[in-house]
Amino acid sequence: MEEIYVILNDSMPELMKVGSGDTNQRLEEANRTARTWMPTPYYIYLRKGGFDKDHHQVTERGIHRILDDIRIKTEKGSGLGTEWFKKDLVRVKLLFDGAAGHYIKTSKEDIELFRQKVLAANISSIEEYQNSGISPTVKEIEIGYFSEFDSLNAIMGWSILSTRR
Repeated sequence: MEEIYVILNDSMPELMKVGSGDTNQRLEEANRTARTWMPTPYYIYLRKGGFDKDHHQVTERGIHRILDDIRIKTEKGSGLGTEWFKKDLVRVKLLFDGAAGHYIKTSKEDIELFRQKVLAANISSIEEYQNSGISPTVKEIEIGYFSEFDSLNAIMGWSILSTRR
C-alpha cells in the first residue's frame, strides 16, 4: 500500500518515526525485530493513504525536509536518510493535514478479525494482550483506529476488573 505514517513507542517518548510504504507491514516488522529489547510495542499515531503512484514517497521526503531541524542525527553528523525525529506531534499533524491522501481508520471487519485473533490466543486481559505481541496495540485503539469502540475492553467484552489482576 502507498501510505505515509508516523509511528511511536512509549519506551522512546521523545522520538517519532515518519515513513512511507505499507504501514501494517512496517509496524509488524518493527515490533518483531524489537520484541526482545523494546519493553513496549510500536503503534501508529497517524496514517494516510490514497496517493497516486510513488506520490507517497515524494510526500514523505517533503515532510522529512521540513522536519530536518528536529531530525535525529547519525554518528557521522548527518540526519539525511534517517526517518527518526524528535517528537513534535502538533507540527507533524499539521504537515499530514496539508498532505494529499486521506486518513486511514480500521474497518469493522478488521476489528472482528483482530477480536478473533485475540480469542484464538486465549488472552483474557489487557496485560496479557500487551505481552502477547499481537498487533494492533492498545494505543491504536485509544487514538481512534477502532473509532467505533472506546477501548480494547469494549472490543473483547472484558470487564474493567479483568484488566487489574
